[in-house]
Amino acid sequence: MGSKNSTGTTPEAAAFVQTAINTNGVTVFSKTYCPYCDQASGRFTVPNVFVKTTTIGGGSDVAKLHREGKLIQLLKEAGVLA
Repeated sequence: MGSKNSTGTTPEAAAFVQTAINTNGVTVFSKTYCPYCDQASGRFTVPNVFVKTTTIGGGSDVAKLHREGKLIQLLKEAGVLA
């Protein structure tokens, strides 16, 4: 892989993350540290859940949306759930 940029990521890793976010309805990133995910979302914890290109938070955030009855509607509005 190439050299790291100012966020501590390689261009290849950054491209992988951006492609995953842009091409999937729902993307979950989970690892101990993901500096490009931090840059892309402003979140510094994992897992990091994206619906389309918008981060909706981590595991506890998704669970809260589900408990509040908001998760299914959010997924429907994003076109990833019928």
